[in-house]
Amino acid sequence: MTSFSDLQKIGRAQYSSALPTSVSGYIAGYAEDEISGVPVAPVYFYPLGTASTAIASGIAFSASGFGTVTASAVTIGITGSLVSGGVATLDVPRCVAIFCTLSVTGSTFTIRGTDGYGKPQVSTFTGASGGAAYATTGMAISPVSFKTITSASYTSTTATGTSTTSVQIGTTDAYGLPYRITSQNRVQSITQNGWQLTATAVGTVLGAAGGFVQVGLSTAVTPTATTTDVRGVVSLPTRSIANDTNTYGIYIVGPSYNIAASADTKEITYGATPFTS
Repeated sequence: MTSFSDLQKIGRAQYSSALPTSVSGYIAGYAEDEISGVPVAPVYFYPLGTASTAIASGIAFSASGFGTVTASAVTIGITGSLVSGGVATLDVPRCVAIFCTLSVTGSTFTIRGTDGYGKPQVSTFTGASGGAAYATTGMAISPVSFKTITSASYTSTTATGTSTTSVQIGTTDAYGLPYRITSQNRVQSITQNGWQLTATAVGTVLGAAGGFVQVGLSTAVTPTATTTDVRGVVSLPTRSIANDTNTYGIYIVGPSYNIAASADTKEITYGATPFTS
């Protein structure tokens, strides 16, 4: 295998985050620069910058709910404040939330868009039991992060919308990572304005009350519409959520740390190709 370094990345082989390593030769990455290898340092700093405040209805809003009983997918209009030209664009890759005032557990929502690398992906998840926006009982969070959302739809087994029920689709303070993490302790720290925040509440259940770390999808698992993020997700604790002013960053242990040459693959570094059908 070829060893290389460009002072920014180092690795044992040349590979792309876009295609499996079975493709021979030097292949292009997602953007104008070739994406090869992994960070030189075992610890990688992922700058979120001045991430914006999460917006409950930034993607879609319906004052009368989405309550029609239907076995066929019903399109939800993408008309929120983050939408332009029919596409919702987020500042950084984030998980998407469905908020409701009454239970929509009989509804299944499907979100389509792209991940942080511009790769198309689809996520399907069940609605929540109802409550205020950003309350744990009032929202259901997509298990994967999106950079853009191109469409949303739902199917329903029970009538879960009334004239007094509002349903919103918006953003969260759960952020998708650029590299795959294999354990929660790969997240070393989160900084706010350059200062380290105290430890978040580590857990795999997505919620609004405290921070969490969700590991990347196992490379032994083929992604589906309901599986977790292929690289992993980190959520900020509510006491330190983004507000368009504070600057945030996440320190993670690089995927190249402590792995054998035989495991130095695109899937280990960037995760499997997201589900797209």
